[in-house]
Amino acid sequence: MVIQRTQTKLTDSLLPSLSPREFTHKKTTVTTLLNGESVSAYGDWLWDFRYFVASNKGDGILYFNKEPYLSNPGILQDVKHLLWHLIKLNFYKKKTHSVSAYLRWASALHCLSNYCTNNNLSIATCLTQEKLCLEFVHKFCPQPRKRTAASMLKMLFSLTIEEIGCKMFDAYHSELSTSTESNQEEQTLVIPSRLLFKCIKTTKKIVSDFNLHLEDLKLLTLEMHRETAKYSGARQYLHEGKISPLRFNELIDQYNLRKLSEHYKWNNSISFGRYLSEVQFSSKTLIHIYSGMRDDEAYSLLPGCLCEETVDGEVGYWLHGIATKGYGRKKPAAWVTSLDVCPAITVCEAICDWIKIACKIERAIPLFSNISHFAFALSHNRIKPNENGNKFSNLTHATFNRIFKTSEFIISEKDSIEVQFIEYARNWDAEEIYITGVHWHFTTHQFRRSLAYYGIESGLIRFSSLHEQLQHIRMQMTTHYSKGGSVATSLIGNSTNHFQHEFKRVTTIVRALDYVKTILLSDEELIGGYGKHVEKNIKPLGKEHILIHRQKTIEQVQAGLLAYTPRATGGCMNPNPCHRHLINPLSACVGCAHAALIPSRIRLAVSTFNDFLATLQPNSPEQISAIKELNIITDHFQRQNIELA
Repeated sequence: MVIQRTQTKLTDSLLPSLSPREFTHKKTTVTTLLNGESVSAYGDWLWDFRYFVASNKGDGILYFNKEPYLSNPGILQDVKHLLWHLIKLNFYKKKTHSVSAYLRWASALHCLSNYCTNNNLSIATCLTQEKLCLEFVHKFCPQPRKRTAASMLKMLFSLTIEEIGCKMFDAYHSELSTSTESNQEEQTLVIPSRLLFKCIKTTKKIVSDFNLHLEDLKLLTLEMHRETAKYSGARQYLHEGKISPLRFNELIDQYNLRKLSEHYKWNNSISFGRYLSEVQFSSKTLIHIYSGMRDDEAYSLLPGCLCEETVDGEVGYWLHGIATKGYGRKKPAAWVTSLDVCPAITVCEAICDWIKIACKIERAIPLFSNISHFAFALSHNRIKPNENGNKFSNLTHATFNRIFKTSEFIISEKDSIEVQFIEYARNWDAEEIYITGVHWHFTTHQFRRSLAYYGIESGLIRFSSLHEQLQHIRMQMTTHYSKGGSVATSLIGNSTNHFQHEFKRVTTIVRALDYVKTILLSDEELIGGYGKHVEKNIKPLGKEHILIHRQKTIEQVQAGLLAYTPRATGGCMNPNPCHRHLINPLSACVGCAHAALIPSRIRLAVSTFNDFLATLQPNSPEQISAIKELNIITDHFQRQNIELA
């Protein structure tokens, strides 16, 4: 089928292609303050929604003073018309402004405008012909905006022809629904445990090295700012550093930072500025790893955000910030974390302190403030402050993932097997990015999902190094999220998008996957009541059948049809609470119809128990009870010809 393209003449570009019942008047108010004062009008070159921004970092301004709008007034009128109707439709449904959605729609419409301009198409022609829209979404729309473009087209289709100004194709029954809307669970991967540990180790090393030279780095930073303050008013683009190489090397030697500069490869003021941002990025990464905060939530943190608090009788560490997701507005909240983030908070607070000294700022500034505050920074005069006078760091993974480009972060076959087992719903045959032999690409939300998986108490992952890194926070999170005391809830807030709820939701998924991996896919012959059932009725179906039906298994666990609890000797399938293992850790499951015992785990449990027995006082009641427990399990398995030595 040939796609018909409408040739747009240069003179026609001055006119809009859409023909609605009426266009909005240029003087129509778009946004107002509470007192009714107009902030921006329909005909303005920008629509200012900053007053309604829930995000902690976004500026909330829709800009139209860019190409192709400047040279194509007709396209600008079409885009404003569509965006205005989308905003009105959203506000009518929600009774509040969703500024982040407005920014995404504006970005998608800008991409559509470029597509139309480059192909001599009008906006109306593109919206009318399904093939053109599909071509735009699938081939020309940037990946981060594909889902936005698809949902936007569906919203426009819900409006009348008189409102839009053309007869749109049926967006609801097109290929948009299958090709661009993918499940969020499939989009964000759990990081393989080996790679997550390497990420923790790498970022901790960067933060630790910075902390060791904190005072000397402060002196260097403030001296460089003082010597380059004369450039503060300069507007020209400076391609080179504002401090000569000779002077920079003198300062490095003066403050004993030669080894650090050589290790992290900063040899001028420009690369030193990048190094400061890299340290901020490493610190922010550790905060995500140990708290599960979203990107916007991390940007809300201020110096002094880390607090030690006693909640429900347990001492824990909390990061206090601002949550927005799920609220539609800014609301104070807190996240359970670990002392592991303390060095990261320290270095970021130090950089904030240096910025305040250099710029003579007395008010509180964000924990992740941009190093462009320093006069020696290349972007000193180009990055604009927000409405509060703050400059946020732009710590994107696309820019700073360079610190993870060593051979340690290349995906191995074991990494692939691990992540493919966890992410069972992903189409791995079509995967092009996360494949064996390439570097893993980290994203912020991956840390959130990974912490939810690895933070709960399960035997899914066996890497002792990762367990050591996350042990402290696992205990705290289990206490404060899974048990959820009233005080903890008041600290966390009631948003259904807080990490607390993801932590609880993922618990059943990990339980189910642990059950599949530990019990159903065990290479050993299981014993115990349920173990014999698995050997007789499930294992004969084959591993491929078991893996294919992982989703069904998870649904059964979530529905309460299957109950699995990991034990030191294997697993328990009892749907009712059982506390026998607290008294008899080895023999509790012996003879139980709900037990699935694994010989290798039994041997490890017995070995560990023998080590514990050696620490007890001879002939004490504790030792006598422990010896009795050991004899019961030994006699039982000797009768089944199972060697425990």
